[in-house]
Amino acid sequence: AAIGDPAACLVGKQINYDPTRAQDGSLTIAVNAQGNAFGLEWGDLLTAGQRTDTAATNGTSAEFGYDGEDFVLLPGASGDYVSTPDAASLDIVGDLDLRVRVALDDWTPAAESTLIAKYTATGNQRSYALAVTATGALIFRWSEDGTAEKTETSSAVNTFTNGSTHWVRATIDVNNGAADAAVNFYTSEDGSTWTALGAEQLNGATTSIFASTAVLELGSQTGGTVNRLAGKIFRAQVLSGIAGSSVAAPIASASSDTVTDATPLTWTVQGNAYISSHTVHGAQAYLQAFSFAGTD
Repeated sequence: AAIGDPAACLVGKQINYDPTRAQDGSLTIAVNAQGNAFGLEWGDLLTAGQRTDTAATNGTSAEFGYDGEDFVLLPGASGDYVSTPDAASLDIVGDLDLRVRVALDDWTPAAESTLIAKYTATGNQRSYALAVTATGALIFRWSEDGTAEKTETSSAVNTFTNGSTHWVRATIDVNNGAADAAVNFYTSEDGSTWTALGAEQLNGATTSIFASTAVLELGSQTGGTVNRLAGKIFRAQVLSGIAGSSVAAPIASASSDTVTDATPLTWTVQGNAYISSHTVHGAQAYLQAFSFAGTD
């Protein structure tokens, strides 16, 4: 058992403890619990199975995102991703701003994990992509012609706890006015106040972004086959221009079992990826503490 695994949840009390002795000498103890009106429902383990403490003890923390916040669960296997078809509004050739609210199972993943990408090697249709490297840095990839790849990597790495939820962001200024292109990386807890992740990275020359025919996808690139992410994506944004106009704004919605987008774009959940929310387990789970760090 592990923290976060599904667990039966019942708000109630034990009402009896009745031992009976059979003729063969065996002893059977009947224990019953009386629940409230909601009955038995599914929740999430807040300890790794049964645990006994003899004094007040700090346990391993478990963070499940905002109370009731919906997400796309991405197992990290080939074909598990979310996508929307290519559209003219997504073919940004100039300044670009990518933002994703995400919880990686491992913030220093075994392999590079893509957050958002319009980027496929098939037919040399590379535009742009944002990912987390194995060291915990952010990496921004782009191409000027769809074939040759350019990259900039944050000079600092994240210090996030595995499974915790954060905003990450990358911007590119294709012409900073000094005969160069600049890429900046950020993190945030609320999606409004941003903290730089390392120093600004310079390309060495001005640049542009290729207008590819690739789909825009969450959790992978090249149609769910490359640099697959294991974790949860809550929402994302693609802005044309730095802090510019929103051209994609996918948000997971458990109530409609889909990914909505006010821009509007139509998103499809692929493979074994699925929409979830901690509230869909029922009222018992909803009453659980969503950040649990100890017992007393």
